[in-house]
Amino acid sequence: MKLSQAPVLAKISDHCSTTLQGATQTWTEISDMFLAGPEVPVPDLRLPPGSPVPLFDAAKARVFVLDPEAGQITFR
Repeated sequence: MKLSQAPVLAKISDHCSTTLQGATQTWTEISDMFLAGPEVPVPDLRLPPGSPVPLFDAAKARVFVLDPEAGQITFR
């Protein structure tokens, strides 16, 4: 998403909210997309077969990266 004005000078918050069809989601800023959590539940292959799957936290997958110089926000 391209912001209307660039560059972005000050960091006000590390969170962003979006609303689509009445549903609001909160996104967290990270420095690199490779730091984001998985988008789907992933079993821990270090555990023996039949072990319970760890709880999936969808909030860790809702992240964005801000390029302040270009005024660009990339959501994942």
